[in-house]
Amino acid sequence: MQARAKANRLKTEDKKQVLDDQKRNEIFLREGIPLWVACLGKGADLIAKLLCRVTIIL
Repeated sequence: MQARAKANRLKTEDKKQVLDDQKRNEIFLREGIPLWVACLGKGADLIAKLLCRVTIIL
């Protein structure tokens, strides 16, 4: 009896955890930055690094 009740509690907790994870993932994806912004930032970082290297070498 106790084992069955414990198993049911665990199933309920697992379902709640899955729903919480789904909500968290949805919020994370919705609040993420667009791909073009990420690429633009990466490109700007690359240019800044190249300029720093050129000035160090010269």
